[in-house]
Amino acid sequence: MRFGIHTLDDYDISGKAVICRVDINQPVDRETGELKSTARIEACVPTLKELLDRGARLTLLAHQGSDIEYQNFYTTRPHAEVLAKLLGREVQFIDDVCGPAARAAITALQPGEVLLLDNVRFC
Repeated sequence: MRFGIHTLDDYDISGKAVICRVDINQPVDRETGELKSTARIEACVPTLKELLDRGARLTLLAHQGSDIEYQNFYTTRPHAEVLAKLLGREVQFIDDVCGPAARAAITALQPGEVLLLDNVRFC
């Protein structure tokens, strides 16, 4: 604990299923399907690396697009590709959020593996 706040050091996460809500919403070039920026993804990498290096079975939740002003939802699949490059390991992706396929993929994760679910705003 630091300054009265729990940190990852306070928990044994080895082999445990960990769900992490990440803010990786980025502008998307709709013509190419590529992200115009990766700044938010890069910012979360140190935390994700620590979780994975400590043996977490890591599931990531994220949104892409605005539901209030723009109604511009988009898949998080391109985010998985960027994360894989930045983490130096495979990032599994499933085009489901809370259905049977997502639950099965989460259950199948092994320690040190990571799964990115599709855009939570699709639900």
